[in-house]
Amino acid sequence: MRSLVFPAVLGVFAAPLAVAQEFLSAEAFERQTEGRVIGFGTVDGRRIGWEEYFPGRRVRMAFADGRCWDGHWFAEGPAICFSYDGLAESGGPEKECWLIAQGEGALGEGALIARPANSLNPFETYRIERTDRPLPCLGP
Repeated sequence: MRSLVFPAVLGVFAAPLAVAQEFLSAEAFERQTEGRVIGFGTVDGRRIGWEEYFPGRRVRMAFADGRCWDGHWFAEGPAICFSYDGLAESGGPEKECWLIAQGEGALGEGALIARPANSLNPFETYRIERTDRPLPCLGP
């Protein structure tokens, strides 16, 4: 798994998240996520996991296998970055940053798309969408 955070996802999308595309500000991202559960996965529909967003830019990430991590998100330049408590100690990254934009075309109105902020590949794009599904965390 290349990435563990908001999106430990793999996939390719026909229309790249271009450098010229307008990325969501931290405030716009917060308006679209706070109080919601967001599913993330490949643009071809393969679900990787979920995140639940809380006030104060707190977030809980859940993978399909039931592992969950609490953390927070923050802006770093045009990117939205995530840091999860204890994840780095478990072999994951200390933080991971994503460029996030509104989806277009086949993604459907209101969908969000993301690309790792450190990626040089404009086709490395992932789908993010709201879901009513509860987080599948194992244990407390």
